[in-house]
Amino acid sequence: MARQYDPIFVLGHLKCALDATGTELFFLLGPVCLLAFAMHCVSRALCRQFGHRVTAYLTGWLGTPVHEIGHAAAGILFGFRILEMKLWRPAARDGILGYVRMAPPGVGDPRRAVGPFFIGTGPLLFGATLISLAAHYLLNAEFVPIGRTHRLAESNLAWQYIADTLWRETYDASVEVLSSTFTKQAYQAA
Repeated sequence: MARQYDPIFVLGHLKCALDATGTELFFLLGPVCLLAFAMHCVSRALCRQFGHRVTAYLTGWLGTPVHEIGHAAAGILFGFRILEMKLWRPAARDGILGYVRMAPPGVGDPRRAVGPFFIGTGPLLFGATLISLAAHYLLNAEFVPIGRTHRLAESNLAWQYIADTLWRETYDASVEVLSSTFTKQAYQAA
């Protein structure tokens, strides 16, 4: 006979998990979306001022090869074969500045299913890593551990309080959900 749980208990844990997930997604994706929007606005302004071709040369000569290498690196890590790769082709009439064509691994290989997600996000991870390394070595910048990023807001006490509270609540919620989920009692029949 299966063990029955109190619906209020389950809903409480579900709410706690959703709150923690929402908070983490906000802090993970919020700055990325804000930066992407700012880049879009700058790109549109450059296009209006100088035209598409000049803008492609101003921004694409470095960004496009880094972007395509990110796709290729993720593809190689997941067992995809690179068939063709163009890191920079600004004279293309189709507007595509670069591309990577790949062949997936065999039909039964699980990397075939998860690989495309990581290939699609490869440029984000590769670009962020490259920017971090460049900042570290060229600007002598310090790496800030992820758990301590809220310390960057110390100049503003309100932001510090919000960041401290959110990190603490996210941690506490995660520990509570994990500790109550992965217990012997949760998996034993009644």
